[in-house]
Amino acid sequence: MIKPKYLIERLKNIDTTNLKNRVADISSKTGRNKLSVTLDILACGIKYGAGYMDYWLFKFYEKTKKERATYITRSINDSLVRKYNTLDARQYFISKVLFNEKFEKYIGREYLHTKELSYEKFESFIEKHQTVFLKPHDQACGLGIEKVNLADFKNKKEMFEYATNGSFDLVEEPLIQCDKMNEIYPHAINTIRICTLKINEKTQVFYSAIRIGNGGKYVDNYNAGGMAAYVDSKTGIVTNTAIDRTGAIYEEHPMTKTKIVGFQVPKWDECVKLVKQASFVVEDMGYIGWDVCITEKGPVLVEGNDFPGHDIQIPKYSGDKTGFMEIYKEILENSEIGI
Repeated sequence: MIKPKYLIERLKNIDTTNLKNRVADISSKTGRNKLSVTLDILACGIKYGAGYMDYWLFKFYEKTKKERATYITRSINDSLVRKYNTLDARQYFISKVLFNEKFEKYIGREYLHTKELSYEKFESFIEKHQTVFLKPHDQACGLGIEKVNLADFKNKKEMFEYATNGSFDLVEEPLIQCDKMNEIYPHAINTIRICTLKINEKTQVFYSAIRIGNGGKYVDNYNAGGMAAYVDSKTGIVTNTAIDRTGAIYEEHPMTKTKIVGFQVPKWDECVKLVKQASFVVEDMGYIGWDVCITEKGPVLVEGNDFPGHDIQIPKYSGDKTGFMEIYKEILENSEIGI
């Protein structure tokens, strides 16, 4: 049972227009009247800590009570973050600048801070990397990130003035993913999301997914039209069809025609080793969603998420109607007996 205080706070901030739209959508799909759908959403909020977006995204309207109970809902995810991550430690993951500094050993790319950046240093960097990513301080989901090329500007001076106009905190060398990852989609870095849980000084992989770009875009996020598919954490093999935020299912990539189910993520053991090592860099961070890029030289960290998005459970239900709660319970049990 979810605490009433949490529910009250959520109800205060609810987007009533969006709620009405989701209720109408579910009603049209199921044939149930809107009042029945609304009451069920409220019941799921009380029992499972599921907001109306959880209810819609995870298709609770198609699931049994037993299946619903297997999901890490918004409320449960919030509680995991509070339990395993301290506010002070989370700053290294909220700030892209602090993250790069703290995890420099693992990121595999050169970068510059725009604060107090000299033109001479920028010029030298651009001569080496004519295409770069400009990143803001703390935006999530790829928001605010721009990919720019020297050819887009009159000269290096104009490019420098744009990079240092106050909108960006980092200038980064682009990562180049390996040929195998290019096969599935070549226009973006298709990151591997590996979520780790560190309990009693032991790190285990909680869940894994491959995030794949689409539509010619250079980011792979759900919110930018990307898709995701569940990855077996032991083998690195994609076990389910991919799904995007609209609910569209993909057995193969619509642009490259690469088969998604059965795709073997390259260098999988190296990926797992990387995130487990990185999980010990910041002591008071136990629940982290790592985004990994696989280069020809090996995997590197793109970023770490102090608040792993629970909507990554979406790709699992295209072949399995359960969420990640049973995996979490198994990790807790293993930790207690020292496995």
